[in-house]
Amino acid sequence: MDLAGFELYMTRAGLAKSTTRNYLDLIKVVSREVDSFDEKTIDVFLAGKIHSLSNAGVNKYVKVIRKYCGFKEIEWGKRVKELREYRKPRVLITDAEIEDFVNLDPEDGDNPDSHRKFTIFWKLLAYSGARPKEILSLTTNDFDFVNNVFFIQTSKTGDGRTIPISTPIINDVKEYLDILKTSLLFPSPCNTLNVISHASVLKNFYKRKKRLGINRDIKPYSLRHSYITRLADEDVNIFALMDLAGHKKASTTQRYYHGSIKAMRRAIEKDPLMQRSMKPWTIILKFVEIFNDFFRSDSRIQKIVEIDEETQEVTIRLKVKEDPESKTP
Repeated sequence: MDLAGFELYMTRAGLAKSTTRNYLDLIKVVSREVDSFDEKTIDVFLAGKIHSLSNAGVNKYVKVIRKYCGFKEIEWGKRVKELREYRKPRVLITDAEIEDFVNLDPEDGDNPDSHRKFTIFWKLLAYSGARPKEILSLTTNDFDFVNNVFFIQTSKTGDGRTIPISTPIINDVKEYLDILKTSLLFPSPCNTLNVISHASVLKNFYKRKKRLGINRDIKPYSLRHSYITRLADEDVNIFALMDLAGHKKASTTQRYYHGSIKAMRRAIEKDPLMQRSMKPWTIILKFVEIFNDFFRSDSRIQKIVEIDEETQEVTIRLKVKEDPESKTP
């Protein structure tokens, strides 16, 4: 098999470097396990993989075989079909859990510098929706505090992108950058020319997860999924969400919209026929529910809602809570 020509073909087609590497690894497996690259032999090869791999695993081979057929201009490659994949629902982290996770105080015996480093890592991950590897690769030169953005130079898709720094973490990131002695944002304690290892990231993640008593099967990537899902639930423009998430295809981003109970509930509540069949008092109570939901996670605002069932009156008052620490003696 012409592996060198195939690699050049994929590079010219604009495939990301990571995808090109993965496809080369897969096609090498195919070349080792088949005697000849023809339709019948490939069918037997894929049939064998069905018994040992998931449908998603088999589809990886289907994709690379079809790509190689495109490179060699082999017509029967178009008849090689992917298997249907059954996606498991993503396990998400609640807003309260995320806030506790990224603001966790160090334990006795924890290295303060290391704890601070991981805290900034988790905050950037939780408030940007970026991929863990993208956050790990950041340098001090990737931050622009004039416009409050940071730049991801390379990504899974091969394209860089600009991401706004979330307001709640701007000062934390600035203070962290001020104490750094290297250009890498997350240098390894063993060698400051390298970033912290993936194993170190996982170790810190599961330590925090255990301390918070979170028993669900969440992973570092869950912070990304939770971020994108939160924005999808709030009807954020799909193209803006694509840019933030670094998705090349709208179909990838659309998965976060599908199955959103919150979005579906909002949709049916806009049905004019349903609204006409509801009593006015029910509509008012529905508004109160939406109002409470809007302010559910902001403890800085005191909301007072008085509901009088007898007179069917609702009184709403909002007040900014006083911050005890801001009071002067």
